[in-house]
Amino acid sequence: MFGIVDPQDVYHTVNANISLGEGELVGESQSKQDKVWLWVVISAIALIIIFGFIGNVMVIIAVKSTKKLQTVSNYFIINLSISDLVFVTCVLPFNIYTFITDGWYLEETLCKFIGFMGYTLTGTTIMTVVLIAYNRYKLVTDMMGYKRLYSKTNMAIMITLSWTLPVVFLLPAITELWGKFGYVPMMVTCNLLLDHNSQKFKIFLLIVRAGIPCVLIVYFYIKIYLTTYNSSKRILANMRFLAPTDTNNLSREMHLTKMMVVIFLVFAISYFPCTITGLIDWNHVMSKTFHMFCATTVYIGSALNPVLYGLLNQQFRNAYIKLMCRQRHPTHTLIKQ
Repeated sequence: MFGIVDPQDVYHTVNANISLGEGELVGESQSKQDKVWLWVVISAIALIIIFGFIGNVMVIIAVKSTKKLQTVSNYFIINLSISDLVFVTCVLPFNIYTFITDGWYLEETLCKFIGFMGYTLTGTTIMTVVLIAYNRYKLVTDMMGYKRLYSKTNMAIMITLSWTLPVVFLLPAITELWGKFGYVPMMVTCNLLLDHNSQKFKIFLLIVRAGIPCVLIVYFYIKIYLTTYNSSKRILANMRFLAPTDTNNLSREMHLTKMMVVIFLVFAISYFPCTITGLIDWNHVMSKTFHMFCATTVYIGSALNPVLYGLLNQQFRNAYIKLMCRQRHPTHTLIKQ
């Protein structure tokens, strides 16, 4: 005897099967969507590597080959470009690797080194942006002091410090006394780990190599604005007594300062959201895809800076055009030489 089947049991069984089937379909759909977004991110990083490499190499060649671009400010720009160039060529390819494999299957020491390099190069970028802001500040507020300060020796010291100070700040994590580098599955990158000790070290880094520098940068640019604003008022009041070159010089310096402000703003917009998100997401609330997109915003600045120089500075734009013309007509260049 088979007995009588309860219709209610059949109803629940059918509903359970339907729900299970719907869940599987949703899961498959989500998986496909994640794969699409993954390849979008990977494609974006690949483009950043290509354009970042070409753009930063062009900046370095442009300054080295153009006499008008060989200024104190632009030597800091070269330093920024070298930092970005190393970042896109030595760090980002490994990020593509971790995004594709969703893990780290190479030597663990290499992963720690890649994480360390990423933080070092970001630190060098911050330090260089501070040096650029201070350079503009000193030029506008203390011309005589500016000429004494920016000797070749002092420039070499400043640029050296922009590379060594970030390493000094990272010594606790390098020695693993405070913080530790390694592969972070949630961020799908080689990074500082998410344990309590490393997160506290991240807060320290955020203060000493991001918070304090940004306060200094904002202070410098506010002082620059106030000084140039007062100067422009005096110039307008005494316009008939001044030579045209006086007003042209002020206008050129203001234009250069605006370019440096834009560089700082692009860095701040790209750097801080990702840094703060990675710091506060202790409980793995946000998805891997979100963290990958967030990290990509940091990388964009490395490729965008050379474009900004071309868009905002006529001399850089002219140097880029000359470089591209040389590449198209190398024989003509040789004949002229």
